[in-house]
Amino acid sequence: EAKSISVTCPPCIPGEYQDEVGQFKCKACTSGKWSNMTSLTTDSGCRNCTAGKYSTPEGAKSIKACIDCQPGKKGDVTGAADESSCTDCTARTYSNQGGQTSCKTCDGTETSTNGSTYCFKCSEGEYMSNGACANCPKGYASVYGQSKCEECEAGKYLLDNATDPGKHNSSDQCSYCVSGKRFASSANPCVTCRSGTYQDQYQGAFMTCKQCPSGYFISDAGKDFGKHEVQG
Repeated sequence: EAKSISVTCPPCIPGEYQDEVGQFKCKACTSGKWSNMTSLTTDSGCRNCTAGKYSTPEGAKSIKACIDCQPGKKGDVTGAADESSCTDCTARTYSNQGGQTSCKTCDGTETSTNGSTYCFKCSEGEYMSNGACANCPKGYASVYGQSKCEECEAGKYLLDNATDPGKHNSSDQCSYCVSGKRFASSANPCVTCRSGTYQDQYQGAFMTCKQCPSGYFISDAGKDFGKHEVQG
């Protein structure tokens, strides 16, 4: 009489599956997936890492194999197999925690650069322009955190044309015209008085030069302001 021997095939362990019969080993769950269960028969039985995470090794046995995208990045793909699935937060957005599926938007008074973990205000001499910090233009200055530059007060000017924010970092950078010149505008140089005129005052919005009174003259034709500081 023939006898039969009871043989038990062991189950696939966590992190593995087998979708075919008659095989001598199990297959590993693919990258981006994990499983803590035994006897899985399909790869779809392996669970995807959630969005905001990724997992590179095959055969992961625990959700702990899924790694958070770093702060400053987001991940919107499930089952991601490597860190390249995590993308930088774009300018004017940020992420201050790992494992995020989206980035937060900076408010209207702050901005950020690509891959930022925080938002920041504009520095001295800068202002907010289309969501980014830009240098103040001629005739304007700002302090830290201002969303717009303020024009120099009447009678003062500032000539740097947005090349150096350090020259726009306070209203003290604006200058008065010296005597012998008249004020033109906050963004233009003072103008030397023409012949027959003078300006003996300063620290004010003097838009015109004074005319020499009868019996006095100044012949210089606006070349040497020192000759126009008194009436002649």
